[in-house]
Amino acid sequence: MRFIFVLLLFLSSFSLAQVSITDANSLLEQARQTSQEARRTYPSFNIDQPLWREAMRLGMQAQNLDPDNPDVALFLAQTYSYTKWYIRAWDQWQKYLTLGKTLDDAVVQVGEIAGIQFLETGTELGFAAYEAQNLEVALEYYKAVNEVVPDDVETLTWLGRIHLELGQPNEARPYWQRASELDPENENIGYFSSIIEEQVTVGPEASSMFQTGIRAYEAGKLEEALQAFEWAVSANDTFVQAYVWAGRTSLELGESELAVTYWSEVLELDPSDTRANYFLEVAQTQVEFGAEAANAFYEGQTYYSQQNLVEAARSFERATQENSQYTQAFVWAARSYQELEQFDKAIPFWERVLVLDPNDTRASYFLLLARKQISGDTPSGEAFMEGVTYYQQNDFVNAERAFQEAVQADTTFADAWGWLGRVYFTVANYPEAATAYARAAQLAPDNSDYRFFADEAKRLAGQ
Repeated sequence: MRFIFVLLLFLSSFSLAQVSITDANSLLEQARQTSQEARRTYPSFNIDQPLWREAMRLGMQAQNLDPDNPDVALFLAQTYSYTKWYIRAWDQWQKYLTLGKTLDDAVVQVGEIAGIQFLETGTELGFAAYEAQNLEVALEYYKAVNEVVPDDVETLTWLGRIHLELGQPNEARPYWQRASELDPENENIGYFSSIIEEQVTVGPEASSMFQTGIRAYEAGKLEEALQAFEWAVSANDTFVQAYVWAGRTSLELGESELAVTYWSEVLELDPSDTRANYFLEVAQTQVEFGAEAANAFYEGQTYYSQQNLVEAARSFERATQENSQYTQAFVWAARSYQELEQFDKAIPFWERVLVLDPNDTRASYFLLLARKQISGDTPSGEAFMEGVTYYQQNDFVNAERAFQEAVQADTTFADAWGWLGRVYFTVANYPEAATAYARAAQLAPDNSDYRFFADEAKRLAGQ
């Protein structure tokens, strides 16, 4: 009797289970029909629409009767996804996967929409957690999505970004690397990949402060930018780029002495940095002659390199007005006006150069040349200027030709004879050097250099 009772109890339970499954399948079919009707009825979907509420109710009843039915879980995951009830949708997607199914199974069963809905659900929840500053929670959502869809670029970038913000560059690196492999043309990914390498190299704190400085600089907030760059170098005293930007920002703020300090640090860390050499020179010039004078001078250098002599001359002249002791500014102003053939403007600048540096023979020559040009003695003057240019270029053949033209045009042009002797002396043609220097000394008896080199050339020539 006992055996018969147990058997009857088992058969009764089996029968009830069969009824439950049958009822669950029937409910699921009703839920699907209601869902289809909802999609046809409403132009946009939300959980307050009656047909969607009914579809959810039927689906939940089916799941209560048959909790381990993956088809029911998939239906509910999709239904909640359609209505953007993401937290419930996510629970059902997870249930579907824990029942041994995959996203590929879902795609085979209901189409590509399943993959889209899964991604949307997970990433929306991840982004919501991120917006609420729950970075650890956001990370868990994105990781769960990545496990199912490992090559979704958006998910990879968010995983990389959140690890970055958590100060975990090593954990972030593989996500950014994979995202970059999948989308190599994406500039945003490239930017964050570079940030990763920066954080790994200099540390998260220094990198974070540096990026804060860059953002402030780009917004025109130079004081804030400089402070951030200073924090960055405090966090890592070998961070070359932080020193570079601190030096650059200091220069723009007119804090020249501070800029000298930072550019000196750059060169100490990287002696081959020619850019740092240049900006250190600019900073030192600002300290010596003032920021306004130095900036005008280097502006003139830029114009001169662009062959814009008019603007170059104006900038150099402005530098001389800012500081009357700035010898190089006077030299370049004179040179620019001379090349513009505005000799009357060049003369006072050459004269000022000689006041500041009486031993500047170059200024003496060009002052003499400018005066000759104004007096109308242009053939010898032009040839002389041409000869000096060739000599400075180490083109001694053409330099000799030009100075010969100058002395032929004006046999009393002492400096032209002197330069001709210099050319001959340089190429070791000592007999000719002795002759040219002797003529220069005869025309300019007060010039001891001409007499000295005339005698030296004679000695070397064996005379």
